[in-house]
Amino acid sequence: MIYKILLPAIVIGIIYLLGRSHGQEEESGVKAVARQSTPIKKRSHTPILLAVLALSTFMTGLFIYRNWADNQKEVVIRVIHIETGRTITYQAHKGDVHGRTFTALDGRRVRLADAERMEIVEDKDN
Repeated sequence: MIYKILLPAIVIGIIYLLGRSHGQEEESGVKAVARQSTPIKKRSHTPILLAVLALSTFMTGLFIYRNWADNQKEVVIRVIHIETGRTITYQAHKGDVHGRTFTALDGRRVRLADAERMEIVEDKDN
């Protein structure tokens, strides 16, 4: 959740700094031309662009890693039969739960019937 707030704030800050430095270059360039007629050396934005590229690559990698790690967490799944009240407990990886089907840690593929409900609880050991 913090990354959804942090990433746009960083991008907006970088865009603001780039725009500000670009505006300062134009102002200083106009003043320098007024004082003397020598050509103005333009500053290169390459280091800033490389920093933005490196930051965005790092944040993307971090997001992908955290998503993968979250999908690897073990969850406890309780399947409850509505009519009888019978409960069966399974363990699975969070990423292996898809709607009304999941693959348990022991390799069994479970598909719930219409008369069954699933309750997912995060495993506190991990």
